[in-house]
Amino acid sequence: MKRKIMAYVLSLSLLAMVMAPIAGTLAGEVETTPAPVAAAEPEPQPVEPPKAEATSEASANTTEPSQEPSASADTGAEKGMETPSGEPTEPAESTDPTETPSGEPTEPAESTDPTEEPTDPTEPAESTDPTEEPTEEPTEEPTEEPTEEPTEELSVKVTASQRGAFAGEGIAATASVSGGVAPYSVHMSASGSASAEESATLEEAGNVSIGATAAAGKVVFKAVVTDATGATAEASATTLVATQETESRSEWEATMKDVELTGDWREDILAIARTQLGYQESTSNFIVREDGSIQGYTRYGDWYGVPHEEWCAMFVSFCLHYAGISRGDYPWDAGCENFRDNLKYRGGYADAEDYEPQPGDLIFFNWDSEGDADHIGIVESVSGGAVNTIEGNSGRQVRRKSYALSDSQIMGYGNTAKMMELAGVVIGEEEDAEEEEAADANAAVDTEPERSAYSYGDAEVYFSFEVEGAVNYLWQRSVPGADAWEDIPGSNTANYLLAANLENMKYAYRCIATTGSGAVVTSNAVTVLRADIAEWLNDGEVTMEMLERALEAKSLESLVIEGDALIYVRTGEKIATYNAATGELVDDRLSLTVATVDATNGLIYPAA
Repeated sequence: MKRKIMAYVLSLSLLAMVMAPIAGTLAGEVETTPAPVAAAEPEPQPVEPPKAEATSEASANTTEPSQEPSASADTGAEKGMETPSGEPTEPAESTDPTETPSGEPTEPAESTDPTEEPTDPTEPAESTDPTEEPTEEPTEEPTEEPTEEPTEELSVKVTASQRGAFAGEGIAATASVSGGVAPYSVHMSASGSASAEESATLEEAGNVSIGATAAAGKVVFKAVVTDATGATAEASATTLVATQETESRSEWEATMKDVELTGDWREDILAIARTQLGYQESTSNFIVREDGSIQGYTRYGDWYGVPHEEWCAMFVSFCLHYAGISRGDYPWDAGCENFRDNLKYRGGYADAEDYEPQPGDLIFFNWDSEGDADHIGIVESVSGGAVNTIEGNSGRQVRRKSYALSDSQIMGYGNTAKMMELAGVVIGEEEDAEEEEAADANAAVDTEPERSAYSYGDAEVYFSFEVEGAVNYLWQRSVPGADAWEDIPGSNTANYLLAANLENMKYAYRCIATTGSGAVVTSNAVTVLRADIAEWLNDGEVTMEMLERALEAKSLESLVIEGDALIYVRTGEKIATYNAATGELVDDRLSLTVATVDATNGLIYPAA
């Protein structure tokens, strides 16, 4: 009996050892949450035999030496399995490390979604070796940029908008900043005869400007620049400011009021020149040229029409003019070389080595040995191997000078006696005979030039003056505001063509013809337009539209109707509004009918 009991117990032990791993497997497949208590205790359910895979897993587990049969029995009880006696046991404290302290299981760490791609067992797992180099390059920490070193030294240049100006004009200067390190702090100022300041910050190299109103004197523009490193630079520029003081014609003519002309050109030229001794170029009215040189105002330049130019030749021309000598007879010029060329062309020039100068002659100098005349004066006397002169623009004044006759700088002379002869000027009894002869010669010649009739819109007009036996022609035009004529370069033919513009229409024109025998025939003066219109062009601002109106009117004092307006021809001013329906002219300022128009005959009748 004992043996039967021992055998029974041994069988139960073996059965427990076999069932323990199976129960553990089933416990992994069954939800671990305890089932709710049923109203009636259910019948114990038979345990289904494990699947082959589970059995295999259980068999493998039985080989582990750490597996205790009691632990397997506890696990089976924990899963709600009955003991062999049929009494359910209290579940043991869970030893599952994934359970929470309350017995609730945690969510599985990895998804059990059947659609998830299984891991390829042939792929090597990611290395977890802490010594392995990371595949991603570490991000470099940004470092602060060092302060920029200047590649070029800080500099500033100040440029004035003009070297010279007249009082009351606006002047300006610009500072140009470069080099150094931006940003730049720029301060500009104007001092002297003007005052202004300007400050600015530049984020990069560039310019800053300042402006001021000029007053007579000197204006200094200055710029001071500081860059980001504290380096500084400064520069300045100067503008000279002149007055506009000039002389009137009556003022300079008053200097010659005591001169009595004799008709002898040699004496009369010197008489005028002596009245000008001591005159000086203005130091307050001047211009500054591009090269920085200063040229002052003179009455001689003002008379000629170019107040701020080199004036030695204009001084001589001034003396000839006020000596009563026509430019057509003694062709003066503002340039020394042109003056000399004109005399050579007329036959009145002589080289220094071939001629002994006389008082009243002109003298030409060459300072630079380049072959062109650089200076001109008037011969006052010749004595002791020296020639004594009166010159303009000599040390910026009119003064006397003296040279040796053999001075190599003397190029030649203008022979005044020869020019008088060519012009038919004689002294005493011979003068009357020459004048009669010249009058007889001109009487045989038609001195009225031909000209084309100008119509509004014409591009050109021409003049023609044919003289039998003439070997040379020279056309001249009038000098506005002066009883004088000036040569027209390149006009050495009987026919002269000129552009029909407002400027050319201001002048009168004449031609001087010289015959092979030396006789000189001067044409009458002619204008492109009527004399009153030519004078009108010189007096005011005239447009081509106003000129067209004047050409169609009977006179400059006419009133003409254009559209709905009554216009005064001379000024182009609208006087009244014309109502074509009623024939009335209404004064725009008074809003009164001032006249009526007879459109049939073009007459205007004052309102009753």
